[in-house]
Amino acid sequence: MSEFNVIECGFNVADETINFGPRMLADGDHLFEACTLASIKQEDEDQKCSEIHIEACSTRNKLYYAINKTIGVFSDLTCTELCFNTTLEENIDVFYVVPNSKFIFICQRNGTILYIDIEEQEIVFTADVVDNDWLEEPFFIQCYLEKFEKNGVEFLIITKNGSLYKVIYENETAKTEIILLKEFQFVVKVSALIYPRLLIDGDKLMVYCIETGDIIESESIQLVKAYPCSGHMFIGLDSSGCMMRICARTLFSFYIDSEIKFKDFVYTNFAVNDRSTVPYCICLTSENNIELYDSRPLLSQLKFSLNVNSDIKLINSGSIDEEPLYISIVQKQDVIQELRFQVILETTPEVRLKRLLRRQQFDEAEKFVKTYNLSSTEVLKAKAQVIVDKRACNDEDVCNLLNILDRIDDTSFTLQSCLDIYQSCDNLSDVEKILLYGCNVAAKYNSNRHILEMHEMVSDILFRFHTFKLIEKFNESGFDWIQFHDCDLIELLCRCLRKYNIDTAIILYNRLDKHRSKLDENNINLILNVLDSLPLAVYQPFLYCFIPLSLSYIPSTLPLFVGWLKRKVFSIEQDQHNEFPQNAIKFTNSTLHLMKTNLVKALKTVELLKDTYQIVVPLKEYLKIVVPLKEYLKGPKQLVHTLLSLNLDDEVFDKLLQNFLCKFIFENHLEPDEIFLEVIKNNLQYEESYWSKIIPSILRNISSVEIKLTAVKLIIDIADIPWSQTMKDITRSCFEYQHELVVEVKKAVENEPLLRILNKYDLRDVIDDGTWDIQHIAGRIMYCNESSMLDDIYRICKTPEHKNVADLMLMERFIRERNYEQALRILDEDASNYYNIIEIATLQDEMKLFTRNEPYLEILPCLERRLQQNNPTNKRYKARIGNLLTCSKIRANFYDKISILDFESEPRKQHVLDTLLHNLYQDICDDKLTPVEAVELCKKIAGFFNESKVEIMTKFCEILCSNFKIIEECASYVYNNETNSKNLCLMATLILKSICPAVNPCDVFNATSLMNETMQEPLVNVKNQISCLRIAHDLSTKAVVHARRDEISACVEVFNWTINSFYITKNSSGIEKSLFSDTHISELSLPSLRSLHCMKYIVDSYTSYLATDINPELKYLTYFEVAEDQITEEEFSNKINQLPVMIHNFCLEGQTLTAFNIISTLTNCLQNCKKMNDTIKKTLDTITKQCSTKLLQKIFTTKKIDVDLAYNLLKTYPRNESITFIHKQLSILKKEIPKFKAVAELALKILNYHKITLHKEIYIDIVQLSNWWTLIPNCQVPVKSFFKSPKGQLLESLIHYQHVDLEMINNFCVDFNLDVQEYYRVYLKKTLLNWKVEYDKIEDVYGKTRIKVRNNADRLLEKCTEIVAILESKENVYNFMNSFRHEVNFYHYEVFSVIYTILGKLNRNKDHKKTLLLLHFLKSYERVNKPGDSEVEEWYSLFPESQTIDPLSNWRMPFTPTLFSTDIWKIIRPELNLQTYNTWFEVVPILDKILNANEICSFVIKDIVATGILQKHASNQWSLHPSFSHLFEQVDKCVRNMTDLEMATSAVYQLVTHTPKGADQVIAAKLCLTYAVQYKENGPENDPALLKAFTKVQKKYQSFAATHILHTCQIDVEKYSDILLVPNELVDALYMDDSIIARVDRVLLSCPDINKAVDELGTLFDINVHETRLKLLETCLMEHNSPNCNLTLTSNALVDGENDINSSNLKRAAYICQSENKRDWQKYLLKIGLGEDEVKNIFYRANALNCFIIISDVPTVEELTHISFDEFQTYVDRLYLLSDLEYLGLTMDVETLNNYKKSDLLGRLARDIYNPLTVKAMAGLCMTYSRYDLKFWKVIINTAISLNLISSLKKYVNFLKNEPSFKYKKFYIDAWQNVINHSFNISTTNERDQLYKICVENMLMIQSCPILLSYLIIDKLHETIMLQYLPVDQQQVNIEKLTRSKSQLHVAVSQLSKFGIWGTNQVIRILEDSVYKL
Repeated sequence: MSEFNVIECGFNVADETINFGPRMLADGDHLFEACTLASIKQEDEDQKCSEIHIEACSTRNKLYYAINKTIGVFSDLTCTELCFNTTLEENIDVFYVVPNSKFIFICQRNGTILYIDIEEQEIVFTADVVDNDWLEEPFFIQCYLEKFEKNGVEFLIITKNGSLYKVIYENETAKTEIILLKEFQFVVKVSALIYPRLLIDGDKLMVYCIETGDIIESESIQLVKAYPCSGHMFIGLDSSGCMMRICARTLFSFYIDSEIKFKDFVYTNFAVNDRSTVPYCICLTSENNIELYDSRPLLSQLKFSLNVNSDIKLINSGSIDEEPLYISIVQKQDVIQELRFQVILETTPEVRLKRLLRRQQFDEAEKFVKTYNLSSTEVLKAKAQVIVDKRACNDEDVCNLLNILDRIDDTSFTLQSCLDIYQSCDNLSDVEKILLYGCNVAAKYNSNRHILEMHEMVSDILFRFHTFKLIEKFNESGFDWIQFHDCDLIELLCRCLRKYNIDTAIILYNRLDKHRSKLDENNINLILNVLDSLPLAVYQPFLYCFIPLSLSYIPSTLPLFVGWLKRKVFSIEQDQHNEFPQNAIKFTNSTLHLMKTNLVKALKTVELLKDTYQIVVPLKEYLKIVVPLKEYLKGPKQLVHTLLSLNLDDEVFDKLLQNFLCKFIFENHLEPDEIFLEVIKNNLQYEESYWSKIIPSILRNISSVEIKLTAVKLIIDIADIPWSQTMKDITRSCFEYQHELVVEVKKAVENEPLLRILNKYDLRDVIDDGTWDIQHIAGRIMYCNESSMLDDIYRICKTPEHKNVADLMLMERFIRERNYEQALRILDEDASNYYNIIEIATLQDEMKLFTRNEPYLEILPCLERRLQQNNPTNKRYKARIGNLLTCSKIRANFYDKISILDFESEPRKQHVLDTLLHNLYQDICDDKLTPVEAVELCKKIAGFFNESKVEIMTKFCEILCSNFKIIEECASYVYNNETNSKNLCLMATLILKSICPAVNPCDVFNATSLMNETMQEPLVNVKNQISCLRIAHDLSTKAVVHARRDEISACVEVFNWTINSFYITKNSSGIEKSLFSDTHISELSLPSLRSLHCMKYIVDSYTSYLATDINPELKYLTYFEVAEDQITEEEFSNKINQLPVMIHNFCLEGQTLTAFNIISTLTNCLQNCKKMNDTIKKTLDTITKQCSTKLLQKIFTTKKIDVDLAYNLLKTYPRNESITFIHKQLSILKKEIPKFKAVAELALKILNYHKITLHKEIYIDIVQLSNWWTLIPNCQVPVKSFFKSPKGQLLESLIHYQHVDLEMINNFCVDFNLDVQEYYRVYLKKTLLNWKVEYDKIEDVYGKTRIKVRNNADRLLEKCTEIVAILESKENVYNFMNSFRHEVNFYHYEVFSVIYTILGKLNRNKDHKKTLLLLHFLKSYERVNKPGDSEVEEWYSLFPESQTIDPLSNWRMPFTPTLFSTDIWKIIRPELNLQTYNTWFEVVPILDKILNANEICSFVIKDIVATGILQKHASNQWSLHPSFSHLFEQVDKCVRNMTDLEMATSAVYQLVTHTPKGADQVIAAKLCLTYAVQYKENGPENDPALLKAFTKVQKKYQSFAATHILHTCQIDVEKYSDILLVPNELVDALYMDDSIIARVDRVLLSCPDINKAVDELGTLFDINVHETRLKLLETCLMEHNSPNCNLTLTSNALVDGENDINSSNLKRAAYICQSENKRDWQKYLLKIGLGEDEVKNIFYRANALNCFIIISDVPTVEELTHISFDEFQTYVDRLYLLSDLEYLGLTMDVETLNNYKKSDLLGRLARDIYNPLTVKAMAGLCMTYSRYDLKFWKVIINTAISLNLISSLKKYVNFLKNEPSFKYKKFYIDAWQNVINHSFNISTTNERDQLYKICVENMLMIQSCPILLSYLIIDKLHETIMLQYLPVDQQQVNIEKLTRSKSQLHVAVSQLSKFGIWGTNQVIRILEDSVYKL
């Protein structure tokens, strides 16, 4: 089939009839017609088409259509051209155009979808939803857009077969996803979407919720079309032609009432605004009429009806302003010929013109206007309106608009256009163009009120726009112009403050425009609250505009600011308390300066703050007292209470009371005694520990005796009991007075001890009611149970009966509480109570009241001892006590059912004993007891029943013979406590029999079986058996020691067998470890069970063989043997034959010596006890030989060689064999000295044994040297040298290394035959030279390191004396010591002391006392400085081999010959200072010919200058406080030691000349003057040189003192340096000081105190200060220049600067009036100002009254003037105005001026307008009476400009800010331009600070200009901050100029921000962005 893609367009509407036949017109009065826009035909006209599928819509002024496979887009609704056209492979069912009209989503009939970019004409993505083969009818019903975002798009598709799909496409990944959301399982014909509800109709009617999946369904209503109608309603057309509404929530349907049937319709809701919509419904009736309905209710109002003669397809409209569009399907003989796109238009010229304009077809409209002779204004307005209606306008749009508006003669439309379009401009420059244009238009047409209102609106917006531009520069606002232009500036201001955007906040508050009228106290308070939440450093710049502007806008807000100031001071005190109050003073100054014009109204608060600061500072700085500021503001009385309530140290409190409070109380006219009494009353409510510190001091300052005694009485009533020492002192101090209250005080003192007790236990009412119940009182005291209970009870006992009752109660309580110590103390007072307690205890025990009886049983032992002492014969009670205690113990440990009755008979007692042993045995079997516990219980049982503990334990061990832990514990007890040899031997024998129980004899020789058994045996069990064997050895040893003579052999027999286990078990005793270290075995080296089995086997074999032998030696060893166990000799022989295997087992475990001992013991015992046969003897000899061989090899591998054992063994060897063995061992052990010596000793023994003498000396030498080696631990002589070097050389080495003493030297010389005297001298020299100082470094509290010597010279002297004593020839010794004296380390004072002491003794003709005294001094002296170069050089010359100087040099002086020569200064000069000079006085008598006190002191003083300590921190500034006062005290103390006054004065004068300027120089000069006076008094009279020198010193002191006075008062001395000594001129000059002006402007404690300086100078120079001040006051109040009629240019300057001059004079006058009694000055000024002195003119009177206001607060003004403050202020202002009028010849009084018609007066003055005084008078009249007459102000401003009255202009423009109508007047603009121009013309003659201040003020003034960015031109740039107001092209040029003249501009600019100047950061950015980087 051929496609419809042949398009014709661009038809002229006027040629409709020519092109397409008769026009189709609407019926009736509806003037509408149909016109064809475009035509589409088939490409192949020969192909016939009877069916066609069409989809079309319009949106965003574009028309979209799809015809079969073709889709196209017209670029506009006139269809003049196509912007997109393409043909696809399959028919298009539906499509959707996205909101931006760039993309189109297409659904093709075959199931394929496409997403096409229309502008780029490319396919974004394509996908197959399904594969549809049925192409005869549409498959896709509809598609919808669900989401359209930058990152992707989502669509919903509904198909005919009931499937709902979601298509998702992501832009970033280009990924497409198709999701099947729902299968409805029926045929769908119609759908509509009100998201998320989808309406579908076909076989069923259904609403499906896409989000939740909910479904509502009903029967089908056969819809043919449906659209969304509202939020929950659809509108549809059914197959019968009826329209209906369908509820999306319920599926209820409602037919719309209409008689007409419809075939098709298009419905859309167009939004008019945010709340309302307009329906747009085009219908096609069954009669083929197109009808348009655009109102509610639907189908109620027909706009037009147009009949068409062909089938049509309605097109969905995209805008309510679009004309209805449709497609006509032109057919011929049922074949489609073409498709026509047609539009319905209105037909009248005016309407058609509007239609053209509505379509923005302006060219056609202009032609149309010309054709029909219509006005072109509407076309111009329409063009302008199009631009105005744009959402965004660019530069071209704005220029076009302004060109159009220039051609429109409609001012109202022009202004409205400006108001409408400024919000749509793309950039801010266009906004400014529009608004400026509007202002200019309005200036031309200002007669219409409506136009003036619109002009004012444009002006306000322009002002707001300029504000935004200023803010926008800082990029801090965070919003755009659209948000800013109608926002609340106050709210925005607060928001900016919270965000720390201070520049923005400053700009906003400077430019509040119309919001200024809304500004009220609530807004001010709101801003202050915001400021409270910010740091002070952040909002400080904002205050520079906020406070002055607020006070100028709303003067009534001054109390708010004053209150806020106080609140902030409190906040500063809390948050920054460390810097308080200096920070608060600084803040107060800056704040008061900002509201100084209205300060007088807050003078009371200001003065209060000032007075508070004057109190706070001294309290904090001098007394370190910090009190909250609110306490100061409560008044003097409350402050006194607060200060006296502080918890201070006694010293500080006394200082506070004496130095501050007493004076403060009198100054504030308070009664001290009453205040002190109130303070005492208040403080008594606190703890005594607090008030007891301060009340004594307060009492001492109370003068009234009655008040003092009243206070003491109050103190007594509240004081804690017992009284403290302070309380006692207070009461004693009252006894000296004669007053009735003293009696009450004394009574209270007498009752204090008893009251102390009763008060402690809350029993004060006992005294009050007179009763004395001892049981009640004692019971209460015992109930409280205080530590002093006993003493308190006895103190309240007034009679013996009371004491007996108390004793009974206390004894019962103490026994019950087991406080036996206290109970016994009471019982000891009456011994009869002992027996009663015993009987009570017996009775309770018999009754088995055991718990109750416990306290009595516990006290019985104490009673037993007391009975023994008091009545030792009473055995009955003693036995009773013992039985009671025994029963108690048995019950506690074993058997809880026993009582004292069980001890009354022996059978019952034995039964109890058997029971206890049985229970003990059972507990052990059940593992309930440990061995230690079992043994302890055995001992307890023995004790309970008075049995032998050894017997009980022996019996117990027989029962538990296999439990080695218990055996060990029992054996240990027997060893420690038993001395009976039999019991000891039996316990040892029992242990020997008990080891390795139940051993199988056959297993002893079976290695495998024995190894298995050994591995199974627990290690703990082996340890226990070893411990038992060790104890057995100890037992047998002790038995031998304690044995009787007849028992010794039997005990030795047992000992011989127990000793065999010695080397197995000896590993615990320290003695054994030291004695047998060579064979010591560690505790980890335990013998195996195999060794124990072998030992057991041998012992058992021996005892069994001799079991029945009656030999007495065997009675203990065979005690436990029976006859049945005895073996025969043959059996014993067989057992002996097994011994080699056992011996081998011992050797394998390293027990060779044990094996040898066992065999030896067995052999010896058999020989002693029984005759052996030869076989047994031979066998034993063979075994012994084997053991000895192995043992000998073992001896030389041990740590220590057993020489005796080796000797005994070697004796059995042949001679040669033994000597060969020894030589071999010597070669092996030559490096092990102890073994080497042992082998040598062994060799000597063998040689002696064999009587050999050859080489015997060698062995003797080895032994001796080995002994010396052993004698010298850690010998530093190498071993080889030690044994091979000559003996003399060896001895010197030993002396050098300090290894020997005198005795050792002597012994060594004797041993080796050397001359001992020679080596004594060597020893003496080495002793002295090698001696070292042993010391500890100690750091003191000042961080200085000192040394503490541990060793002294006494021991060295003793040692050297001992050496010298044994030396022969003392003269040689003297010479010898002198010869090496200079080799001694000269920091070793001790060595020198020893040498000189010995030398003095050796030769008494030589005197060394001074040398020793000097050494003693040096030893006690602590060195100050480090060694000098000469000292270091001397050290290295003496000790050239040393690497560094001795560390002692840091603390000790060198003892060298230099000390005794004139070169001593080289050494002591660094040591002399103010701390050490007096120490060196001790050396003067010793070195009197070298040193003297004058030279030492003079050098010390000069050294102070030389060290530069005075200039170390010197500066050009005068120091107010002395830094070296302590230094000068030391200097004075030092100089007093000088006897030469001339030298003393000279030394101190040199100090004066080098002392830094300040208080120190004054002190130095005064000190110099002191000694100059002494020198003058003691010097020759009338000596000219002396007098000249004295006068020089005196003048210097006076000059320094006068300078210091000025500096102390913080006065610039440089200004008055020339007249310091001319007092009259100095006082006059001081009152002209500029600091007076600054002091009045702000409250500063640190300001120059000229009044104080004048008072001090007046006292010093005897000046009448009051008279001088009166003269100066009159001068300050006088007028300075009286202008005449012929004014010159000088008059202009006078008028312009007159206020500044007068203000300064007033401030000086006010300062003068604060010097003495202020009240007198106030009355004096008021008297002059009110005209009582008629001589004074009006100006003088006005100044006097103004000065009166300055020094007075509001209440004072109102009190003295009897009128309100505002009225009085107005009166003074009008006096100044009258003064100006008087100069112009208009004399009148205030009342006349008030009644004068002001316009007439202004007119009269205007006649002489070019007189500067006239301008001033006219402006003053207008401002005083708040007149805004335009014509007069225009004259005033223009004249002021012409006369160059710049200062006046500043006042005028600020005053006129309040009048909006003046804002754009030319004279107002010119005034500001002149002010700005003059701001940059500043005289450079001003001082830098003044210049800086002027510049800052000018900048603030310029930045407050309301038209700064509108009309003003800044063309003279001298300040960097103004760069931000210049165009970019001019900025660079000015930056170059600035950088050539200034440096570090960015630093200077950044400092301006704290003064409230905005834009500093912007300027810094401009500077940094320029090519000239700073």
